Amino acid sequence: MSNSDGYLGTQSADTRTDRFNETMFILRAFLSTRCHVALVRVLAVADGLLDVQPMVNQLDADGNAIPHGQINGIPFMTLQAGGNAVLMTPEVGDNGVCLFADRDISSVKANRDISNPGSMRQCDMADGLYVGGFLNGDATQFIEFTPEGIRIKSPTAIKLEAPEISMDASGSVTITTPTFTVNGASQFNGNMNVDGTIDATGIITAPDVISGGKSGKTHYHIAQGATAPTTDPKP
Repeated sequence: MSNSDGYLGTQSADTRTDRFNETMFILRAFLSTRCHVALVRVLAVADGLLDVQPMVNQLDADGNAIPHGQINGIPFMTLQAGGNAVLMTPEVGDNGVCLFADRDISSVKANRDISNPGSMRQCDMADGLYVGGFLNGDATQFIEFTPEGIRIKSPTAIKLEAPEISMDASGSVTITTPTFTVNGASQFNGNMNVDGTIDATGIITAPDVISGGKSGKTHYHIAQGATAPTTDPKP
């Protein structure tokens, strides 16, 4: 690639002025071949591994772009501690970062344990580890932490699975939904206010039901012309 002085590649006007500058040019050329970190795009996902492509093109001495090739079999990061994890599999088209190990990690990948290096290669793109994501579009399904609180959003469904789920709110719990279904027995320890109609296909059992300020247990009607009983007909 030509620079502002018209020299090709990484050469400059002082590259060949003395032995020191010549040596530094050789060292910079050598160091430029070492792989450390690269922004990559996911091309394929299979068997828990990724195929990726570095996103910054290579350039020849004339400044012509040479896209990188595909790097296969890259493990990706899972946020995990013991048996606890946040599971998200990268998708094709995701952008992320590859960290390149300084030694061959192929044996560790195969054994999933401490192993000898698979070869003598060093700082090679084949020994990449993917961490996502960077410079991607807006997420449609997410957990968001803000000063106002935590927001969980899904365009399809949110499913909680556990032997027991507890919700503790010091203020209140509000549920806004067209329908609310409970499959199983329900228990309310406290008062229940209903602003609407209760449709029941079964039996509602309670010590007493208050309707319009009147007790369903003690209130009764007397037929026209009948005499009121002297004792409570509903003991």
